Amino acid sequence: MKPLYHAVIRLVPSTPEAEDVVQDAFISIFRNIHQYRSESSLYTWMRRIAVNKALDVLRKKKKIGIINYEEEAIANLPVIDDHPDQDLINKLHFEIKKLPDGCREILVLYLFEGFKHAEIAGKLNISESTSKSQYFRAKQLLTQAMIKNKIDE
Repeated sequence: MKPLYHAVIRLVPSTPEAEDVVQDAFISIFRNIHQYRSESSLYTWMRRIAVNKALDVLRKKKKIGIINYEEEAIANLPVIDDHPDQDLINKLHFEIKKLPDGCREILVLYLFEGFKHAEIAGKLNISESTSKSQYFRAKQLLTQAMIKNKIDE
């Protein structure tokens, strides 16, 4: 499912890993479908599972010190279809992938996934103020990168 993949690829550094996370998420979804309570849409519930799986992968990598963003993975980000300014969106995706780990994770969880800073703090085992400051920093870095791209054109 493309929307789940797009949610995961923002967090996980490479295409093969993102595909694995989505596959694991679907297995978990099918095993736990009986736990779905209709409190939110089915897609929202599924997306939360996929994002949590991606966070699990990131936590495991951080424990053993293997965070490696492949240039090829960054260059081959998936294209989001049907948008009037596709080039701008692709540049934005590219710049988000280049953000430092903490900034990128918090930006994606807060801005794209709709988590509150308190939820992010709990999931990433950080303070709420750290989540807020990393989000602010991510926005600054992203703005600077997009301005630089505009100047370089």
